Amino acid sequence: MTNRVKWKPWITCTLFAIGLILATSKPSAVEGASPTPIFAYGMIIGSSGGWDGVEPPSVEIPAIISSGATYVRVAGASGPALSAGIPDSTDAAYLSRLRQAGINLGVAIFGQDALTADQLIQKGLTLKRSGWYDWIFVDDALSRSDIQQIIDGLRNDGWDEIMINASPTGTSKQVSPMPGGVWAYAFHFYLLSKDNPNPDLSGPTILPQDIAFLNYIHSTFPTSLAVMKLEVPPETARLASYPLSTQESLLNSFASQQATYGYTMIYPLFTDGGGGYDSIAEGTYQYQVALIENASPATFESSSTVSTASYSSNMSSLSSSNGNTVTTLEFTPSVSSHTTRVVSSTSTFISNRILPALTSSYTTIMAVTVELTTSTTTTVTALASTSTSSGLTPPTIAGFPWESIMAGVIVGMIALAIARRRK
Repeated sequence: MTNRVKWKPWITCTLFAIGLILATSKPSAVEGASPTPIFAYGMIIGSSGGWDGVEPPSVEIPAIISSGATYVRVAGASGPALSAGIPDSTDAAYLSRLRQAGINLGVAIFGQDALTADQLIQKGLTLKRSGWYDWIFVDDALSRSDIQQIIDGLRNDGWDEIMINASPTGTSKQVSPMPGGVWAYAFHFYLLSKDNPNPDLSGPTILPQDIAFLNYIHSTFPTSLAVMKLEVPPETARLASYPLSTQESLLNSFASQQATYGYTMIYPLFTDGGGGYDSIAEGTYQYQVALIENASPATFESSSTVSTASYSSNMSSLSSSNGNTVTTLEFTPSVSSHTTRVVSSTSTFISNRILPALTSSYTTIMAVTVELTTSTTTTVTALASTSTSSGLTPPTIAGFPWESIMAGVIVGMIALAIARRRK
């Protein structure tokens, strides 16, 4: 006599749900899954609307496009004129080339200008309506007591992506608390700050002041980006004063710790003309391009748990202990072709979360691990490790990755096979 397996409808529903999840999701470590913006300085348009680059347009425009940066601060709009920062007819063509290359263009307004909040907001509206810029940078933000009013006004102007320079944090220049409604909060690398006149270049490059700021942003504004940068011009000038090997070592250290501490770096490709930082002249351009491809948060993800530091608005009392639980990713940038291998977390997801729930109903299930291999011009070979923070997330663009579709189809077929099976 043959025994029939009593099949419960919830098992079929569960397996089909698994297939649907796999077909409409992909591991967040795979390239293209909600990538973090890759910021860079490429300051080429001055307040007058004319060219202000450190290299001629024929050199600097292709260099910015080839860098791999996706968000580039290209212009400044200082002074009282509402038209400040809007490119003239000649230089508008250069911004058009950058936009056609898919780069999001940023413009800076300056809190230190002797303008009222309403005047800065009106300037922001003029820049927004010009159609040239995708995001806005508010310099010296915390030196203004009306900064929250300015942020609110800029948001009403239509600016969704607002970055502020929060470097005055903890100094006598800070006259207001950190404003809300900000897309990205930027802080200087304290190591090269003018407040740190004798930096120890042989020691840690991310200092307690940096960690305290990052922890504060992560805990207070968890949906905003924490950004680290070199202050222009004092810190970029200090960087340029070092030998090339020291510059590369510092840039490498700053870039490789992004995932560990949860920040996004602004790469100093080109700052303002007339003494600005020129990565081509300094010999760091190709090195920074390699860093952008190798060490950006969009490539390397981390399950770091940065310890909580006590933080005060003026940072006069600071205590911080480094409780990171991550594996540091070490690499030496190069300009040759390598391959990045990203391993899907499908197998781990099934074995850790699905099998325990279904062990009473069947004995085995096929788990398929898909290896996605992508080639880039300059990157290191790395194995993405599965962590609790790299769960399955919906795709950010229309369409589904082929490996997820195949996994979904396979699981769906297994569900049908088990449903039809009779003994």
